Amino acid sequence: MDTHVYLAIIFAAVLHAGWNAALKANSDRATNVLILSVVQGSIALPLLAFLPQPSVSSLPLILAASFLHCGYKIFLMKAYDYADLNQVYPLARGLAPVIVTIVSILFFSAQFGVSTIASIAMISIGIIVLGITKAHNKKMSPLAWFFTCGTAAFIASYTVVDGIGVRLSEAPSAYVIYLFLGDAIATTFYFGVTRSTDFLFHAMSSWRSGFFSGILSLGAYWIAVWAFTKAPIAVVASLRETSILFAVLIGTIFLKEPMTNLRWASIGLIAIGAIAIKI
Repeated sequence: MDTHVYLAIIFAAVLHAGWNAALKANSDRATNVLILSVVQGSIALPLLAFLPQPSVSSLPLILAASFLHCGYKIFLMKAYDYADLNQVYPLARGLAPVIVTIVSILFFSAQFGVSTIASIAMISIGIIVLGITKAHNKKMSPLAWFFTCGTAAFIASYTVVDGIGVRLSEAPSAYVIYLFLGDAIATTFYFGVTRSTDFLFHAMSSWRSGFFSGILSLGAYWIAVWAFTKAPIAVVASLRETSILFAVLIGTIFLKEPMTNLRWASIGLIAIGAIAIKI
């Protein structure tokens, strides 16, 4: 992997951690999800006039990815109904790169060296352990596991679809713009059907709270999708999940969250995996 691609993915991970930290303080997750999606779509819409059109062959993948991104958000919110954020999110994000790697090998004949497989494993194990140690005294119910694993499956699915779609599009930036626009439409439709008019009005009137997060989120995934054209999908998927590392550091330094030796060891394992994947 070229150094500039590697550093770009790490920067995307920092942006991803930043918008998650910004949203963490607000417990109204449904409102946050809707605002985030609408902000991204609002930013994407005017940019359509300045970008080339993606190839026709990539349009079905853009449509599929839009629904997969929406499904990811729905499953994530449902998982939060049955377990804590600090359990669900690391487990889902840690499992996703493993699924992507397995799918890449089994269905797309991807070939990875032993060191790459080991690096991906270290990153995923470190992330999963962070989720387990954060709330070790709280057991997850079967429904919590179902929605958490479902969330991981959606992450892996849209990662693979986007990785293939952006390569077919011949226009990575246009692909991202259409993707976020489609995601905004699908997410708004979902909330329009499942929630009251009062909820939609409240969410739209609170758009400022998610504007900054929307920009960071769009930028983070824009970089990731571009990276799919420069490096193996599984490697990018794993490396971008180092955002968990930066999120933990932000929580420890700025939010004064407690740290244990095991959590420090998990961070070290993620860092070693991220460094090893470049070597």
